[in-house]
Amino acid sequence: MAEYHVVPSGGRWHVQRRGDGTLIGHKAGSVVSTHDSESVAVEWARAQADPDEPILVHGEDGVETLEP
Repeated sequence: MAEYHVVPSGGRWHVQRRGDGTLIGHKAGSVVSTHDSESVAVEWARAQADPDEPILVHGEDGVETLEP
């Protein structure tokens, strides 16, 4: 199962996909999308993830897991 991580980077938010490495054209763990806000990045990750996959949001306070 893959995991989607939302990670802050230079004032923007990257979505990284880590796990099984089956995403065509991307290595596992690579940035698959970049957004101007955390909320849009989370929405995008949620739309890509399987229904049972959590989204992990990284921030200054650690990692928050958003359950499906």
